[in-house]
Amino acid sequence: MNRLLVLCTWHCVILCGVASGQTPDTGPTAEEAIIETIRSYVDAYNRRDVDAVAEHWADNAVMLAVDTQESVAGRDAIRDDFARQFEAAPKSQLAVNVKSIRLVTDDVAIEDGLATVVEEGKAYQSSYSVVHVKQAEGWKINSLRETDIPERSGPQLSQLNWLVGSWEDQGENSIVQSEIKWARNEKFLSMSFRVDAADAPPLEGTQIIGVDPATGNIRSWMFDSDGGVGQGNWSSHDGKWVVEMSMTLPTGETASAVNIYTPVDANRYTWRSQARIVAGQFLPDMDEVLVERVLAQPDVATPDVPPPAQPSAQD
Repeated sequence: MNRLLVLCTWHCVILCGVASGQTPDTGPTAEEAIIETIRSYVDAYNRRDVDAVAEHWADNAVMLAVDTQESVAGRDAIRDDFARQFEAAPKSQLAVNVKSIRLVTDDVAIEDGLATVVEEGKAYQSSYSVVHVKQAEGWKINSLRETDIPERSGPQLSQLNWLVGSWEDQGENSIVQSEIKWARNEKFLSMSFRVDAADAPPLEGTQIIGVDPATGNIRSWMFDSDGGVGQGNWSSHDGKWVVEMSMTLPTGETASAVNIYTPVDANRYTWRSQARIVAGQFLPDMDEVLVERVLAQPDVATPDVPPPAQPSAQD
């Protein structure tokens, strides 16, 4: 991987969680069928089609309700439970983020992920584990266990105020420069960046960072001058900012990584990248890089010097 692509991902920040389908135990045919089942299930939920939702469950399925932690057993009982949910929250919308799919046997698979239900602009999240079983009519949900994620206020974008300014990382054969500033109304941070490498034309791009109103979490969207696009999720852990993003390269291939920003002081931070995947190939973690603020040069005023006194006629 050349220095340009490394530096592009440096300030374009790539990764969006664990991509399902890269677990060796899951055969592509079974995985594709399960993913299609998940999409169909979410679509049925968001259409409030309680019968279509119920059809995704096995006859003897068991669901552990996230709110009451009580088991609901059997397809008919599960259908009735969803009917009550839809009546209580008629405008709720479901989204899922599949973290992994593991094929245990040819007919049994386990899916783990994060579910988000949005009701009237407020998001509720839970982690979940689903056991899928393969039956004559396709893959069905045999059991679902959800764990509620305690409600918390999302991170404030002002927590990234330390990034505002001009930054530079200069390597042996390349240099990365970026400038971050607040957009109008301070609802978003706007980053412009430029990568100059000895063996490639300059690369420029823009990244927008803001709070997603649907989830309350910080997200980013990136566009570069070669046609690459990316998006990611930001979270704070022990004084560090972890950015999970995914990127579609100009070739149509995908790339992903976990990038970690660690403030050192007001004028320096470190950056490192791990869990990097480009076009399905795993790459080694990158060494930590020190990034330094480019301090503006102060304006130096020239003092007013009175003109030399003219000699008088008496001198």
